[in-house]
Amino acid sequence: MNIAFFVLAGLGLLAGIVGAVGGAKPVSAADREAVHQLFLRIQQEFAGLSTSLREEVDDHNTYLVLEFPEQQGVRFPILLSFFDDSLLMQGGGHPPKDDYFAWEVFPCTRPEVRERFAEQVRGILSGDLRVMVEFVKHKRRTAVIQHATETGWEPVVHFAERPESEVRILQNR
Repeated sequence: MNIAFFVLAGLGLLAGIVGAVGGAKPVSAADREAVHQLFLRIQQEFAGLSTSLREEVDDHNTYLVLEFPEQQGVRFPILLSFFDDSLLMQGGGHPPKDDYFAWEVFPCTRPEVRERFAEQVRGILSGDLRVMVEFVKHKRRTAVIQHATETGWEPVVHFAERPESEVRILQNR
């Protein structure tokens, strides 16, 4: 199985892997359309929010981007992007902003990977999920997506705890 779930902060890899990691591969027109439809559904589900859905092209690549700028109901900007077989959610600003986080999933050719990504995005946008950005000695160490339980907040993806850390919470509500 070639599924990986990452949380990145800045340039360093800061999360666990589920399954084996493989390189990005080009996707079929049908998979590209499935991701486009996914972004349209997310945009429609949050129709009350200001968004921008666009294609961006650089020297050799085309990216599909759905952006939610900071606004009433969204306390930090969120940018979703699609390239090759990866879906990426970035939030909290742009690097090197302290509260920046990013989360990548692949291969998006698998419907269950796309749906898990969509569930996390919906949770972050609605405020049902939050992002815990962890610092050690004023340097960002990791970002963890969490969900509420009866006893507090639990990680959606488990990460090792780091001693002597400062924690900042990003949540929409």
